Amino acid sequence: MDKITQSYLTNFANNLGLRAGISENLLFEYFATYTMISKYVNNNLLKDDLEAMSTGNAKGVDSISFR
Repeated sequence: MDKITQSYLTNFANNLGLRAGISENLLFEYFATYTMISKYVNNNLLKDDLEAMSTGNAKGVDSISFR
């Protein structure tokens, strides 16, 4: 991962308190979800919300959102 994306990912994880016990792959999936929908949910996302939106075992899909 490039340094800029890694920096965004680290800041995202720190702001939501997500670092403990989460793989970088899953953390990126959460970050992708957050990036897509944050303007619609006023940045009021919790870890539980992100887990509920997980794509699970869908290979190559980091996130999906419908409006």
